[in-house]
Parts: sequence; structure tokens; C-alpha cells
Amino acid sequence: MRTDLQLYCLFSLLLIIVVSAAEEIPPPDLPLGGYSPITNLSDPHVIEVAQFAVKEHNMLDEGHKVKLLSILKGWTQVVAGLNYRLIITAKTLCSHADVHRYEVVVYERPWQHFMKLTSFNQTTE
Repeated sequence: MRTDLQLYCLFSLLLIIVVSAAEEIPPPDLPLGGYSPITNLSDPHVIEVAQFAVKEHNMLDEGHKVKLLSILKGWTQVVAGLNYRLIITAKTLCSHADVHRYEVVVYERPWQHFMKLTSFNQTTE
């Protein structure tokens, strides 16, 4: 009886470890390491990521709100999730309505429905 309980506990612990480890495995079709170019910048999910970046930026920096105009370039990087690095154009929502380019980085764990704005900086790229 005691051996059965020990085996049950050992099996349960092993199952928890396997399930936890599987949660951190990146999608198999993406290369690990460096950034890879995004070939379809009009992909609805890429647009969603860019809109998320602008929305988060506007919530964090109320004095410098912007409106997304376009996505010029983009790359993804597989980490313990995905980094999206996008070059976007956006116009300021002030009286001047200046148009600038920004480099934004959004970290995403799609299997957990999680996104976080990592950086949002004006660029000349």
C-alpha cells in the first residue's frame, strides 16, 4: 500500500513538471535566436500587435498620444514567447499633428494571450 502511494506521488510530480515545461516551448515553426523578417505586414495579427503598442503607449504617456498610420517594417524573435519589433509611422494627436517613425517592441506569449509593450521610441530608421 505504501509503495502504491509513493508511486502515485512520484507520477503526479512528474506530470506537473512535464506540463510546466511544455508551457514554455516556443512554436516549432519559428527559428530560435535572432530576429526574422515579417513577410506579411498586413497580417491581421501584426496589425493587432502594432495597435496594442500604440494603445499602451498612449496610456503610459498621456502628454504624447499618437495614432497609428502604417507599419513599415517588422521582425519577430523567438524567446520564451515572441518579440515583435516593428517600425511604424504615427501622427501626434496634438495641434501640430506631426508624423514620426517609431520603433516598437512588443513581447507576446500567444498561448497565454499575454502581450506587453517593451519599448516605444522615435527612430529615423
